[in-house]
Amino acid sequence: MRTIMRHLGVVVAALALAAPAWAGITPEELRKEPGYFDFGDLEKYFGGEPTVQVRLTQPLLSLADWAVREDDPDLAGLVAGLKLVDVNVFNCTEQQAQELRGRSDTWSKQLLNKDWEQVVKVKDRAERASVFVKMEEPGAKQNPGESPMLSGLTIVAVGEDDQAVFVNIVGRFEFDKISKLSHHFNIPEMQGMIDKEAQQQDRDRERGRQKGDSTREKKGGGTL
Repeated sequence: MRTIMRHLGVVVAALALAAPAWAGITPEELRKEPGYFDFGDLEKYFGGEPTVQVRLTQPLLSLADWAVREDDPDLAGLVAGLKLVDVNVFNCTEQQAQELRGRSDTWSKQLLNKDWEQVVKVKDRAERASVFVKMEEPGAKQNPGESPMLSGLTIVAVGEDDQAVFVNIVGRFEFDKISKLSHHFNIPEMQGMIDKEAQQQDRDRERGRQKGDSTREKKGGGTL
């Protein structure tokens, strides 16, 4: 996460030239998006700027889409559907870490009350880590062969390494393509959480397969 994204120089230069012609989404409009989540004033809470920060909105995302379209059409399609990529990593004291573990529980309740779905949950004495997704509204248009679409992704992680990670992605996208985004913009903290979800899905599928095999064996044994 500490390296600069591969196309940042190209995008920033293009943005400087094209800024007058592009209309970005306003903060008020972002807050109305179903996939948006407000963590509050994190810099005020931590008493300083994040050690790592990635914040991409329109028109920067549109220009990023243009910058990667030739090299990676799939990534370009993902970026084109996004309205916000917001990643913040803060160093925290042990006291702050303890407080944040409590706050993460509060945020989780707020998200669940707003019909977000929790797909990853890690909760122990030293760590709190959660991944929430906001499914697209029922009745939204879906292209043929398209996976279920999301309108938001929120990650909250407070680890034993004195770091706290906050992620909010807003737009229209497929969950399984977010790992491509995190790889491209070199966001390992986000990638780690996405990998946890993928591993959990693999474990769930394996348990389902084993359960199915066990059920078939019992049925087969009963017929002998």
